[in-house]
Formats: sequence, C-alpha cells, structure tokens
Amino acid sequence: MVREELHSGKPVSLLNDWFTTYDGYYLYYPSRRQSSPLFRLLVDALRFK
Repeated sequence: MVREELHSGKPVSLLNDWFTTYDGYYLYYPSRRQSSPLFRLLVDALRFK
C-alpha cells in the first residue's frame, strides 16, 4: 500500500532524538539441569545468529 510513497522519498523520519538501536536478543531463563531439547535448540539458534 505504501510502496510508491516509500520509493518517492516523501516519508520523513520523526522523533530521531528518541531513536534507539537494537543490540540483539536477551534471553533469561532459570538454570535447570535438564532443559527440553526444543528449548536448547532455540537457545542455540539465537546465540549463533
């Protein structure tokens, strides 16, 4: 819907003073001896991206 507007350069950035960068994911979880294999895969996938 807004493809033409974006390509034309009409949109402008607002609130630049409030813009923050995103450094990545933060994952907090309780330490457990045996976490589920699915959870382990998620942690590994997020760690190496």
